[in-house]
Amino acid sequence: MKKTIIATLTAVTLTVGAISGVAYAHKGSKGPEGAVERLTERLNLTTEQQSELQAIFDQKLIDRKNMQENTTAEQRKNLRENARDGMKAKMEADIKALLTPEQVALFDQMHAEKGDDHEREERGHKGKGGHGEEKCDD
Repeated sequence: MKKTIIATLTAVTLTVGAISGVAYAHKGSKGPEGAVERLTERLNLTTEQQSELQAIFDQKLIDRKNMQENTTAEQRKNLRENARDGMKAKMEADIKALLTPEQVALFDQMHAEKGDDHEREERGHKGKGGHGEEKCDD
């Protein structure tokens, strides 16, 4: 019984946490609809792809709600910390399965751009405008 609960929590966390893997898609918009809209604009998704992507995001939200209701805060924190990379990879794989090879290339480019933004922030810059405080060793 204990193994079943742990396996269920892990599976739910992997799928739920994968939403963070596409957090860049939510930039400037709310919820899954905003993510689908942004990805549609960037990747030129077909109506069918939009519907399938919306279904993926909707299921992830349902899974997240179920996880919130069935786990303690400590369990959720532990699962997030230990499964983040797997969750991100799962979400990316689910999305890429819907895309054409050309769209996958654009999707990968979006990730590369997101990585560049993240690196800039870690160096002390905030976003593309660079209006953060510079870190210095003086």
